[in-house]
Amino acid sequence: MKDWESRWSFAKSDQEAKAFRSEAERIVGETLSEVRYIDLDYDTEQVRGIIAGPRLVTSSQEWAVPSWKHPACHSIDHAVELRTVSGAVFTVSWESPGQAEGIGLRERRALGSAVTDDADVAIWDVSAIPGWADLIGQEVRSVELGYRDWGDASALWCPRIDLVIGVQPVVLLLAEGVWNTDKIRHSSDTVVVVFASDVDFP
Repeated sequence: MKDWESRWSFAKSDQEAKAFRSEAERIVGETLSEVRYIDLDYDTEQVRGIIAGPRLVTSSQEWAVPSWKHPACHSIDHAVELRTVSGAVFTVSWESPGQAEGIGLRERRALGSAVTDDADVAIWDVSAIPGWADLIGQEVRSVELGYRDWGDASALWCPRIDLVIGVQPVVLLLAEGVWNTDKIRHSSDTVVVVFASDVDFP
């Protein structure tokens, strides 16, 4: 496996950033069929019991107060998985913070890449919720990975991804929602989703 293939978006050169952009652009022209959030399983003791591994959230009690829902955004611990009518699967997740950081959009399943196949995570199928519901069946028109200089002569990192699905802008950020506020703050290990284009976030 090439070194860049194990990363999400952190690029050691313009050439690597171009490779990440090229892979992300495969989603353009695809029709969205399903969206899933891969989150920490906050209701482990109450709901999971002895069940091990990924768990699909189906309880109406859990859906009444989703762990990822904030006044300003959706704030997801591990990954956002975008499935398409053609069968292609794309995932947005974050780079392990430290020497490399950022979010990326890669053509791969969330399980086995953003988290291990047997991780004790909660999987939320958000295809029918406000925001995503109107985008199911719509074509992805564009994607832009917002690269910035990392701080040395060549490395680049990506804290923002802009999608247009149908006519709706969707912004994904390396950030997190602040509980009980309408604020978004920096984070190195969370993905934020905002259904708008005018997101004023550094």
